[in-house]
Amino acid sequence: MKKVSFFARLSALVFAFDAFFKIFLVISLATIPTVLISGGKLVAYISDSELRTQIGLCFAYLFFTRTNELITYLPSGYRLAQRDTSAQIWMSIFHAETVIRSFILPKWLGGRGMAFSSPGCIKSDLNERDAKERASLARRLKVILWDCKVWIHSEYIIYVLVAVI
Repeated sequence: MKKVSFFARLSALVFAFDAFFKIFLVISLATIPTVLISGGKLVAYISDSELRTQIGLCFAYLFFTRTNELITYLPSGYRLAQRDTSAQIWMSIFHAETVIRSFILPKWLGGRGMAFSSPGCIKSDLNERDAKERASLARRLKVILWDCKVWIHSEYIIYVLVAVI
């Protein structure tokens, strides 16, 4: 680390903090439908001029965010940028869970140390790429819905739909 530049160190620091902010993203994703269900207001404002100011600031934020995405992803395409943004949101619950289990929870409450494994070294019993020896549809659905925790996303979508309706 002695020869690492200031900006490389700053980048590493920002990357580390980004992981912790996933927890707040998950909280906000759960809070918005909860406010709708409880009948509360999503936007707090005192006067119409303050609401117009907030709408203008929101528009400016969205404009600059989309412009940043467009410029950042020019080499690979805007479609990839949108997919990356969506993946960040949908994967945030798994990132938050990892941070909580790795840094906050003690082992007796389900905490565990961080580990890395290369995607190519994990053996799969599903044999997805072999049409003849592929696991049954029921087994694959069980792995996707339960083991990969897609049920969390399904429940969240239902929760948001109920809140909006």
